[in-house]
Amino acid sequence: MKKIFTLTLVFVTYSFIAQTKLQPGDKSIETKWIKSEKYAMKWYSVKDTTKVEMAKIITTIDAAKNKLAIVTDVEIKNAKAKWTDSTIVAKPTLVPLHHSSYNMQRDIVLNFDAKTVSGYHIAKGKEKDIINETLSNLCFDSSFYPYLLRLLPLKEGYTKEIAIFDYNPEKTGIFTARVKSVKSDIYKTKKGNLDVWAVIVDDELGGSTTNTTTNTMTYYIGKTDRKLWKQEFSSRGQHFVVEAAEL
Repeated sequence: MKKIFTLTLVFVTYSFIAQTKLQPGDKSIETKWIKSEKYAMKWYSVKDTTKVEMAKIITTIDAAKNKLAIVTDVEIKNAKAKWTDSTIVAKPTLVPLHHSSYNMQRDIVLNFDAKTVSGYHIAKGKEKDIINETLSNLCFDSSFYPYLLRLLPLKEGYTKEIAIFDYNPEKTGIFTARVKSVKSDIYKTKKGNLDVWAVIVDDELGGSTTNTTTNTMTYYIGKTDRKLWKQEFSSRGQHFVVEAAEL
């Protein structure tokens, strides 16, 4: 009897801990904000008061009945080829179904089902790596979570951990993205000031198994329409800004 009680307690404790991380199907996700849209953003490198445009990013969102597809085309300055990412998730749960990314450095294709991730990765000039990973828990695709931020029940002081899967030849598996802070802010446009949520997020994606560097980004998201107006982040001593632009 004591052994059964102990096992039950362990299971309940594990379930409680697991539920603290946001997973697909969570009822708190505000899917009402999902809609088909197309928008552009410009990516700048910033030093002091000087901004140098690095790329234009065009995002197309197709909110079909049963699936949500997000296609991102990155047009890098002075580059002959563009970078294209595609992400597909199921509606309304937002369970990941497919992700692909093609750029000048590597190609990657991921196909998700309930318990596995399969596909391939090809770094330019190297052999194809076959991907076959087992998922221990429900999670979002790492390429989807920046869009997911727009669907969260944002308010002053909101925090949340998000379970995400990420593939990297040096570090692959389920990781945690953290909404560290949400505050009211103002975003200035040529047409006037807009009320936005400043959402500070961090994660540990993209590094090696020995790299503990945390990536921190701030997203400025409209309060009334959940439009993404701006992103800010720093990497390797450089500061970058991604801002809304005309198509």
